[in-house]
Amino acid sequence: MTSKERGECLYQPQKWNYEQLKAYLFLLLRKPKETILSLDQFPEIIELPEGLHEVLNQMRDQSLDKHERFSVIGGEQNSHSTYLSATIIKAEIHKVPPEIVLAERNKANKNALEVIVTNHSHATDSDYPNQSFSAGDLYNIISPNDPSLKAICLAERNINMLAFPSKETALGVDPMIFSQDTFVNFWGEFSRKNSLTNWKTTMEIAKRHKLVIYFGLPNADLKRITG
Repeated sequence: MTSKERGECLYQPQKWNYEQLKAYLFLLLRKPKETILSLDQFPEIIELPEGLHEVLNQMRDQSLDKHERFSVIGGEQNSHSTYLSATIIKAEIHKVPPEIVLAERNKANKNALEVIVTNHSHATDSDYPNQSFSAGDLYNIISPNDPSLKAICLAERNINMLAFPSKETALGVDPMIFSQDTFVNFWGEFSRKNSLTNWKTTMEIAKRHKLVIYFGLPNADLKRITG
């Protein structure tokens, strides 16, 4: 795909295939401030590749033991190629600790790759309204500790989700001042005070921080629900 083709593919508002998604991620790696899209420039639909669907389905099934699962998509700037890790990491019960994320990032770096998307599962049997990103998940793209991270993908019990920051996202949350624990506690209290489901809390965080979130059933295209 030429530079011209990469640029042209990004601003088709209706649907991206996986090649178009990869093109956007690589542009973000090279020039994040110049190429990050505004809310109105993201497509309505994103098509995920079969290989990623297979990984998400495996993570979903394996998480029936209550342990979350984690994997990464790495990118190599020079070759514009992506690497979907075939290794699915068994994490803790209802949690992926930072040590696992750091280990996978270091492993990718040793192979001259940057982790551009993280995939994880939620070990939940909850009803649909409670299947969604957590505040802690979304913090990672609002105030990323890894500047190469461009999106997060989630395999819930019955759905898949994908989230991006936009040009309008308030990226000024300094993790030294506003830590992930503080962020999670704030939204936990907000959710309790307003009797919100996990899903509605996710929508409130996305609205406040101008995130673009996609939703879809397993093995199906993802449709934009915020932004």
